[in-house]
Amino acid sequence: MNGIVYKKTYNSPKLNIKEALRYAGIKSDDKGSEALLLRCFTESDSQLSYKACMCRYAISVSGDVVDLGFCLVKSHSLAICLAECSEILLFCATIGNGIDRLNVRADIHNGHLAVRIKQLGTDTCDRRQI
Repeated sequence: MNGIVYKKTYNSPKLNIKEALRYAGIKSDDKGSEALLLRCFTESDSQLSYKACMCRYAISVSGDVVDLGFCLVKSHSLAICLAECSEILLFCATIGNGIDRLNVRADIHNGHLAVRIKQLGTDTCDRRQI
């Protein structure tokens, strides 16, 4: 039960320009921002790997200490929340490290593009969480 990682891979989601612009904080119909966003998506799409991972762990709570099996966490609030639990599921979502490499290149050559790539990466990851 402890330490087994369950992984699911997804296909690339369809780009919703309106939602991506809203997420980026662009409220007007700015064609320049839309073109930049499309460029970001075009350049980054082949670099992305859509995955969600989950791992199940048995836990125990003693006072303010939660034993997660792989570490001890001292937290009064967490201990209260998990007091009646015998196990947890840790979850994460990723779009891979390709977007990070693309960000480094964009930071060097085009700061505006880099900012949009970071926003696109965050938005994509947020929308794929299960």
